[in-house]
Amino acid sequence: MERKIDQLTEKLQEGSLNRRQFVKLAGGMGMSMAGISSLLAACAPPAAEEESSDGGGTITVQPWPGSYEEIYTEHVFNPFSEETGVEFISAATLEWYNVAKIKQEVETGNPTLVLSTQLPGDVARGGADGLFEPLNLANIPNTANLFGDAKTLLPWGIGYLVYSYGIGYRPGSGDFNSWWDLWDPQYKGRVSLGKSHATYVMQTINALLTGGQMSPLDVDDVIHKLEELTPNIKKMFESDADVRNMYLNDEIDAFVFFNGRVAVQIDDGIDVNYSSPTEGALGAMDYWAVTKGASNKELVEQFINFSLAPEQQKNIGQYLHYGPTNKLVTYDDPKYCQLMPCGTADYSKLWFEDFEYVANNQDVWIERWNEWLAG
Repeated sequence: MERKIDQLTEKLQEGSLNRRQFVKLAGGMGMSMAGISSLLAACAPPAAEEESSDGGGTITVQPWPGSYEEIYTEHVFNPFSEETGVEFISAATLEWYNVAKIKQEVETGNPTLVLSTQLPGDVARGGADGLFEPLNLANIPNTANLFGDAKTLLPWGIGYLVYSYGIGYRPGSGDFNSWWDLWDPQYKGRVSLGKSHATYVMQTINALLTGGQMSPLDVDDVIHKLEELTPNIKKMFESDADVRNMYLNDEIDAFVFFNGRVAVQIDDGIDVNYSSPTEGALGAMDYWAVTKGASNKELVEQFINFSLAPEQQKNIGQYLHYGPTNKLVTYDDPKYCQLMPCGTADYSKLWFEDFEYVANNQDVWIERWNEWLAG
């Protein structure tokens, strides 16, 4: 592999291979993101990584992989690159940077990853642990047009899209207007939940048991309801592809998933419906967070502002089907808002997490969840 990497490096230096191609090829050979970034730094003038938006630069970013990354690349990353000359390096398909990994990066004093997609609980934990840079809102003026929930974790993170957690279901199998339909004995062995969705599922059940209260969460009561649901569970899905395959193979009639993932399945021609049940639904946001010690923080903040502008927000809603956090965004076609949270009225139906409570308690929940999974 070493010789092949040397050959790639030579092509990069001579200009016959661009940086994006280098990242893709080196990653495909099994090289780590840290190693790739080191080579990129060695093959380019140091100042290139810290130039202003007028002179290009590089942003190493971690979006969610799959259709999420593809759509974000086409409708947000690439337009920003065309406007500014900035190049994006995606870490998502090379190695995953969870909070523990980001902590290791910060401790080196020279983090590889500068911008990442984070869940709210991780923003709260990472901010408290000094893993993220405080955002300078003077560089992010679109913040003024955001819904309040997008700003609750400032200065450590800012919400750039909103989604709901509901039910994807087979037309003709039922209407799934209520969460409790999942417990109906007629769906024995016909339901699937996400294996890694402990906090989402457990908080949803807690809200059902308490009339919409996400916290405090009674772990024993929630696990009891999960045990009652167990006969209806065919299998816990581990990925978007996994649940798609089960559904297309007619192994399940219903699955609990994020609205955007179900909507993309519909776009792909799969005959599936989405329900945001009448009791309410867990609402959450994805947040941008800048790694502590990032050398090009102002450039990254300029990108964050770009991603929050109405045009980009509208495109992400239209193609990824996750709702905008910018209040100025509207859609002419009502079909988009049937599949995602749109505007003040939809926000009022969502159950949002108490981020600090989740951060302080999720380890216990996940432990109990894993015990339940183990049977």
